[in-house]
Amino acid sequence: MKEAKNNHQMPKFSFVIAIYERANELKELLESLTFQTSKNFEVIVIDDGSKTDLTQVIDFFKDNITIKYFYKSNEGASLARNYGAEFAVGEYLLFIDSDCILVESYIANIEKEMATKNIDFFGGPDDAKEDFSPMQKAVSYAMTGFFTTGGIRGGKENKNYQPRSFNMGIEKQLFLEIGGFKNIKIGEDVDLSLRVFVTNTQAKLILGAKVYHKIDKMASTI
Repeated sequence: MKEAKNNHQMPKFSFVIAIYERANELKELLESLTFQTSKNFEVIVIDDGSKTDLTQVIDFFKDNITIKYFYKSNEGASLARNYGAEFAVGEYLLFIDSDCILVESYIANIEKEMATKNIDFFGGPDDAKEDFSPMQKAVSYAMTGFFTTGGIRGGKENKNYQPRSFNMGIEKQLFLEIGGFKNIKIGEDVDLSLRVFVTNTQAKLILGAKVYHKIDKMASTI
């Protein structure tokens, strides 16, 4: 394990990033974290068996954000996320995919919502950035548009809203109580949401917790 930039105050949020290869994507994501207006977080990177060395990317940012880096054998994103959660010290876990870039006020907007509401399970919308390729923009629309998904991915407030694992937040104790992600390849976030709902916990859409999501390949589920 490689850990960097220790803070005396315990962070409230722990980003858990499961990654396999994709060093350039990881660099872009970590760069967006350095620009956060609120620094009340740590970052846990779980390398799920990459053949290339990702430590150079980690080292590049270690003086600007608190990072914990772990390497494990390849077992898939769900188990990698569960593994990362074990080392998180934050009250809330934030699961972010490596092909996402966060808006600068991502953490600040979550804190603003939590200041007035009791929120244990939440997520935010994803969108295409202006400099994304035409293909990336088209895929983003297909994956996020109201007419294609019914808005369940977070275009607006919707009683059917289910946070997706590319941009999901959950109170750590609740995550542990329901057993984390199941080891399934497709729909692991839907499965987790349904188990959270059984506990009578509602999902909250936080519009300000937005990510720019490249979605280079059309996902098999929405």
